[in-house]
Amino acid sequence: MLSTLPRLQGAEARAIAKVQTGGDWGGAGGREKGEGGGARTCSLAERRIEGIKIFKAMVKLAGFPRLISSFLLSYLVLLGSLDCAISGITSSFIRTQWPAQDIPLDDEVFAVPKGYNAPQQVHITQGDYDGKAVIISWVTFEEPGSNKVLYGKMDQHYDQSAEATITNYTFYDYRSGYIHHCIVEGLE
Repeated sequence: MLSTLPRLQGAEARAIAKVQTGGDWGGAGGREKGEGGGARTCSLAERRIEGIKIFKAMVKLAGFPRLISSFLLSYLVLLGSLDCAISGITSSFIRTQWPAQDIPLDDEVFAVPKGYNAPQQVHITQGDYDGKAVIISWVTFEEPGSNKVLYGKMDQHYDQSAEATITNYTFYDYRSGYIHHCIVEGLE
């Protein structure tokens, strides 16, 4: 295929030569060797243009079946060389090298609440996009517990209520507790 390069002019011939000879497509930092031996920054748009030039040159050089296999190979080579494509830093958070300190399993936060059928594993999550609702979930193990949640604007004055749904499931020999989900809406 290199013998056919003289028929092509300029950038098309150079693009094919880069693919066939393993020319430098960027390496670290997204740089490409320039004509004067120096390095220049190679943008994603420039690399896409190079890919289009390769495709056009291959259309001139090969028949359709050979063109598809050559194009796929060239496309994969091009994708592999895009080190500056779609990645980057998304946060300033850096994990420390020290492991997190775990809560001991015998800590009181893991203790089963006292009382018959006491609610366990209580979770409160945001219930809508506006922040005017919450979902309260809990589990009881012996039997379905009360499905009513009382709430209000003042301490010890619960003048509103919401009703929970109760469900459970089995998985082989495992039987879950009674899972309660209650949506409390219209919050301020």
